[in-house]
Amino acid sequence: MVEITDEMLDLYEQIYDTEHQYDDDYEEEFQDNSYHLGICSYDKDIDGWLLASVVKCSTLFQYPFDSISNYLNNYSVIEQGKNVPTDIMLLSFQGNEPFQCFTVIKKTFWLKLIQRTWKKICAQRKDIIKNNMVNYLHKRSLGIKQVTIPTLYGMLSYLKESK
Repeated sequence: MVEITDEMLDLYEQIYDTEHQYDDDYEEEFQDNSYHLGICSYDKDIDGWLLASVVKCSTLFQYPFDSISNYLNNYSVIEQGKNVPTDIMLLSFQGNEPFQCFTVIKKTFWLKLIQRTWKKICAQRKDIIKNNMVNYLHKRSLGIKQVTIPTLYGMLSYLKESK
């Protein structure tokens, strides 16, 4: 955790005020299957991720990201003992009122996976075009079937379980 100074405390209070400025009841804005930006904590008992702290997108753009990240970690509902990275999360409710549990699915993980895979595909495309451009154009003009250039379609097919 980051040691909190008086300046940081003032900034956190500003962020808190911005977050709750127009809300009569902050809890009511959480809806099942809605996306949120914040941090979560893993719980062994339910074998899943619990919602720890969130901010609105409008608040995120008004303050430096480091300040928002520190705010989320210091004003979290769950004590974590370390700074947790900010994630895009899909919120879902488990259980019945009044004992509902706010569980989340991390979507940032999938974004990183797609970005990494697309970067590899772009490198493959670049190599195919760079090394075979003359042959590629010649065969295309003759109507001969060529090596297919990788695209977005099917780029995550390697994640399928082999049967």
